[in-house]
Amino acid sequence: MDFDVTKHFGICYTLKCNVECPHCADACGPHRSERMDFNDIEFIIENAAVAGFKSIELYGGEPFLDFNRLSQMVRLCASWSIRPLIYTNGFWGKNGNSAKEKLGILKKCGLDAIGVSIDSHHQKNIPIDYPLNVLQITKELSINSFCVFCPSISTQDDKALLDRIGQVTEHITISQVFYEGRAKTGIIDSKPLRQLEPCQTLIRSSTVEGDIFACGSPLNSVKKKNILYLGNCRRDNIREALTNSNYYRLVSFFHDVDSDIYYKKISATKLDKEYRGICDFCLEAMIDQEVIDKLTLHNPQY
Repeated sequence: MDFDVTKHFGICYTLKCNVECPHCADACGPHRSERMDFNDIEFIIENAAVAGFKSIELYGGEPFLDFNRLSQMVRLCASWSIRPLIYTNGFWGKNGNSAKEKLGILKKCGLDAIGVSIDSHHQKNIPIDYPLNVLQITKELSINSFCVFCPSISTQDDKALLDRIGQVTEHITISQVFYEGRAKTGIIDSKPLRQLEPCQTLIRSSTVEGDIFACGSPLNSVKKKNILYLGNCRRDNIREALTNSNYYRLVSFFHDVDSDIYYKKISATKLDKEYRGICDFCLEAMIDQEVIDKLTLHNPQY
């Protein structure tokens, strides 16, 4: 891994988006009104800082639909010496001057980095020049930035897009499609477990409802009763949720190849079984009693 995921936290604080992308697992769009109460956001950021988290990812939905609120969150993170990172589809890059003004404000508020989604899924609704403008302006303002690219089933189209993106930035993160929401339309090919990339989303994260999970996968609706669910920021002890030891076992499960609980060792008999992604496998593994016993150290809570 390129950074210590155990020091990062994610907040999905809105499901409202300006577009309805065909691969969106959260089914975000203009019609969605759910968003996290700002008091809960403050509470999570404060407790994350006390718990030793170093960075917070802010995403949705589309954060830039409410720029004032976004600016407040960035400023709040910086006030607790936490590095804020924003994910956006870059629709607001249409007007270069306006985009530069917004990024300048966020930089003054303490923005550490910004991830801009560019791929065939997003570009069905957003001209590619808009997010590319955002990436170009971040370079001019010396703001850390990268492209988030989610592959499609057309390798030819993907290559053309990646070539275009590569003209603006060399920093490209390959994401994945989650089999949920609008993505349940057959745009995902199944692959044997041994061919799947390890979990990319193992960053403790909160949903708009304040539910805290061990990862940032959008498949949270089916996770609540397994060990990926750590608690709720309103109803439970948030300090315990943020420091739950089972989370660290999950990190070893997916990323520590020398661990006795590494997933390819525990699930060796399933390496040739096909899944729609690593999340698909994870949801199956998290209800496997053998896996649960090893990950929870026989904790009777589960």
